[in-house]
Amino acid sequence: MPPVARPPLTGVRFRYSGAVHRTPPLSLIPPGLRLRGRVAPVDQDFRSWVTDHADERTANFLSALAGVYTFYHDPGELSAAFVWGRTQRLLLSPRPAARFIVGGWTNLVDALERRARELGVQIITGERVDALPDPPVIVALELRDAQTLLKDDTLRWPSGRTVCLDLGLRDQRGDPWIVSDLESAGWIERYTSAAYLAAVIEHAVSSSRLSSTSKSSSATSVGPSAINCRRRSSSTIVPMLRRRRT
Repeated sequence: MPPVARPPLTGVRFRYSGAVHRTPPLSLIPPGLRLRGRVAPVDQDFRSWVTDHADERTANFLSALAGVYTFYHDPGELSAAFVWGRTQRLLLSPRPAARFIVGGWTNLVDALERRARELGVQIITGERVDALPDPPVIVALELRDAQTLLKDDTLRWPSGRTVCLDLGLRDQRGDPWIVSDLESAGWIERYTSAAYLAAVIEHAVSSSRLSSTSKSSSATSVGPSAINCRRRSSSTIVPMLRRRRT
């Protein structure tokens, strides 16, 4: 694994009752603790399962909270086992499971590709697949393309639809890192706050490597010019670094 930065543990906000709050609804905590460790059923929807063990308000809050990792407008309609397993792993663990790859996600992709090739995996890119190799085979395609490749017209069912928007906003001191909308399954995340930490770690790692190979013992300061901005994911943090250093 490439070096990673843990997400910040502060700056999280929650929207409910028509306003943004610094803490989640206190009524959400006891039912959440009671449900922790329970095995949710596969054949029951998440909202009704939570309602059976808590109340309707808690069920609606937990359903909306799951929007960010289910990519669905109403996670309460989905299987309880599907939603609750992810909720426990991502939100109810002692430490958040999310990590930010230092240098950007391309570092992780590059590491996986290198390891796969070392194990003898043949990777072909830039060519259209028109026939399947001998099994076992994993087909990871849009349904429409899978229908054509597998010659199976039964591959038709509702699927998630996601629109990703990158917004450029002016920041100010005290801006939240995350705003979780507990009323409409919304989620706003300011990635630059974590990218700043990842960039500083990346610079520290690079400086450590350089110092181990260089005969010079001069110190290097962390600043915008010291950050490696060749990767697209890293270049976005430079304006924030300038503001924080002034």
